[in-house]
Amino acid sequence: MRNSVNCLDLQAVLLSEVTTDPEVVRTLSRMRAELTQLDAMVKSLQYKFTEPAPLTLTSGDLLYLWQRQIDPLKTADRRMVRSPPPVALAITLDAHAVLSVMRELVLDAWGRAPASVLKAAVITTSHGIALELREPISSTPPAAEALGARHSLVTTHGGTLTVCEDAPAGGRVVTLTFPLR
Repeated sequence: MRNSVNCLDLQAVLLSEVTTDPEVVRTLSRMRAELTQLDAMVKSLQYKFTEPAPLTLTSGDLLYLWQRQIDPLKTADRRMVRSPPPVALAITLDAHAVLSVMRELVLDAWGRAPASVLKAAVITTSHGIALELREPISSTPPAAEALGARHSLVTTHGGTLTVCEDAPAGGRVVTLTFPLR
């Protein structure tokens, strides 16, 4: 499946190099964005059916990898600000699986609160690391079944997932927490 998606993406790149029509170039760009999203969805399915593959990385690396997953999905309406890099801390976890969950949470948040700015942070503590996503409180809370599946995946990888309302700040906070190993 991923090979097919990558082949389609390559064909779109090649077509964009031989065309001069701006409308075709914009259409190919949108197609590539959708293919990038489809590839990420296929990867996230893969993590649901495989054993964790932990690797050791720093908290700054984790923030950078999260940024690389989200940046291609940003648009004028889909915006996100990130916290400054966290205090460096080495942690062992399956970063790709964890970040696939965060990617899905970001996409869901943009769906619930279109044209809003999300806030992302990686926070280090003496006990571990937390990935935090802040979104405005919208009329629609996160779907319970989607949260359940994500909670299960995070638990499989040794973490916890929490969702809470921050009424004074007018937002909802989704946090994935992983202890030091």
